[in-house]
Amino acid sequence: MSGILIFKIGAKAPPPRNPPVTKPKPGAFLLFLLVSGLWSVQAYADIVDLGGKDRLSGRVTAINAEGRVTVVSELSDEPLIVRPDTVKAIRFDPAIDDKLAVPDQEIQLSNGDAIPCQIESMDDKTIYVSTWYAGKLEIPRAFVAAVHCGISKPRPILGRLKALRNWSESSAWEIDADQSTFTSSGTGRIIRQLDSPLPERFVIRFHYRWKGAPNIRFHFAADQFEEGASNRYILTINSAGIEVKRQSSRGRTYSTLSASRNSPENVWPDGMDVELRIDRSPKEPLFLLFVNGELVDRFVDTVMSPPSDRGLMFESGAGGRSGNVVSNFEILEWDGDSMNRRKREENTVESDTVYDRQGEYFSGRAEGISMHEGRRVIVFKHPHATEPLRIPLDQTASLWLHQPDPAPEIPETRRVLGLVDNGLLHIESLIMDERRSECTHPLLGKLTIDRHAVSSIESGNKHQGS
Repeated sequence: MSGILIFKIGAKAPPPRNPPVTKPKPGAFLLFLLVSGLWSVQAYADIVDLGGKDRLSGRVTAINAEGRVTVVSELSDEPLIVRPDTVKAIRFDPAIDDKLAVPDQEIQLSNGDAIPCQIESMDDKTIYVSTWYAGKLEIPRAFVAAVHCGISKPRPILGRLKALRNWSESSAWEIDADQSTFTSSGTGRIIRQLDSPLPERFVIRFHYRWKGAPNIRFHFAADQFEEGASNRYILTINSAGIEVKRQSSRGRTYSTLSASRNSPENVWPDGMDVELRIDRSPKEPLFLLFVNGELVDRFVDTVMSPPSDRGLMFESGAGGRSGNVVSNFEILEWDGDSMNRRKREENTVESDTVYDRQGEYFSGRAEGISMHEGRRVIVFKHPHATEPLRIPLDQTASLWLHQPDPAPEIPETRRVLGLVDNGLLHIESLIMDERRSECTHPLLGKLTIDRHAVSSIESGNKHQGS
């Protein structure tokens, strides 16, 4: 069992609900099936990743100061304890994500940490914020890379959990609910229909990796997949590059909308975070293709009557020793303001920079954030203005702050805490129960975080940044 050690502890789990059921206590072989992934465990639960294909599914109830993880499993009357040196990561049940309100502002630290929050004020040394999950925080300005505003979680059209359901049967594809993956090792396709047609503006996201050589096609907004005329878009990824085509039932059958000759094996050998942002509004149609956060192409669909139906299809061209793996697939509404996270222009790094919602920016010095006539504003000193500008936060996309040279050093940490609001915290220590997480952050000190805000725990350093 690769050195995995699991203990039973004395406290018993709550008794089962009526009708009463007597469950057997797990023997060594049953525990082996559980952690090695050979036993069919519950699809939607906390997942303790033990490395490779080994994982434990259940409900994580505690993590102690030594890192031992307590898990309640349906296969045992008694909770199990997992030794800390065997735990690679923990992913908490994502179903709780949709129940929580999302802050529309975020602090981005220079080490990549992302802190979802509401900005209260800022002076020349500190940014003061409030959070629903950790109360009020005081963040040293010298460690802050940016303040992002107007961030809202896009409404899921097809969330990651629902995206795993209702696909057609295929001998070429397997769906793993625990890992949120679609895996193919042969030639074939899987199809599903959405509950309603895709809206005018939407975003498709997924992670794609391959074994051997990439060879996959993704069809979407399709009216049908049988022989004959069809309206749909087709994204193709193979060794030749990336291509987006439009198939039409009228006029020209196929039209190439975008083609990149970047070979995935050479440019993205470790896999691709694929994101398509699609706006099919008649006046200003726009397609944006991103890979690993970088814009690959910007293009439009000039064909009349754009596809807008319900059909989705993954089509694998794998053969021999090749294969495809698609994970974290989701479709979201596209809120242009909140999803267009602006990157700083290189010629502005020597000063503070404010970007507004239209992409215009001002460089100078952000003297603070305070209330003015009922609105929070950035008090901003522009070199060509005689008086400081007052820029409302609700009209701001991002405030990038000048980084000291040399930048203050942030110590490396042993764990990375993921938050349900797309937050990220590097932490030095952690104790958790079913209500709260007590952790130590290298900059913010001791934090008490609502357990429901935690989406994952990973080891090592993981830098996010925008």
